[in-house]
Amino acid sequence: MAALAVGVAATLAAWFLAGRQAQAQDEAELANRTLLAAHVLDRRVQRYVDLLYGLDALASHEANLTRSEFHDFSQALDLPSRLPGVQAVQFVRRVAETDRAEFVERVRGDRTVSPTGYPGFQVKPGGIRPEYWVIDFVEPLAGNEPAFGLDVRMRPGANAAAERARDTGMPILTGRYRLVQERGGSMGL
Repeated sequence: MAALAVGVAATLAAWFLAGRQAQAQDEAELANRTLLAAHVLDRRVQRYVDLLYGLDALASHEANLTRSEFHDFSQALDLPSRLPGVQAVQFVRRVAETDRAEFVERVRGDRTVSPTGYPGFQVKPGGIRPEYWVIDFVEPLAGNEPAFGLDVRMRPGANAAAERARDTGMPILTGRYRLVQERGGSMGL
C-alpha cells in the first residue's frame, strides 16, 4: 500500500512538473510570437511613414509639382505590390478663396495625364472659405474619384491632424474615419 501511495505521489509530482514546464514553454512561445508580430507591425507602419516622407520630399523638392510628375512618381512606387495597404497617394494643395476659380479651371484643363482633362472637377464640399486644402493629385485616380477635389480641412478628424502635420512637419495619425472613396463597412485611417 505504501508503494502504491509513493507511486501515485511520484506520478502526481511528475504530472505537475510536466504541466508547469509545458505552461512555461507555451508562455515563452506566446511571448516570442507577440514580439515577432509587434516587430512586423512596426516595420509595416514604418514603411507607410517612409512613404509619407518620400511624398513630402517630392513636394518640397519641386515647388511647382505637376500632375504628370506626381503621376510618374506614384507609378514608380509600385504601390500595389510594395505597399498593398495603400489605397491611394494624394497631393493636397492650399488654395486661397481669391485663387479658387483659377485653380479649378487650371485643373479642369490639365491634359498632361488624361487626354480629356477633368471637366467635372470642383472643390468639395461647396461653400466659401478663406482657404481650401484641396486634394489636387490622386494616384491611382480610378476608384478614388470621390477624393479628387476634396477640401480635407472639412473632414471631421482630418482638420486637426492636417494642421498639426503642417505645424510640426511630422506625420500625424488622424484616427479612424471613413474615406470618401470607401465602400462597405470598414473604416479607413
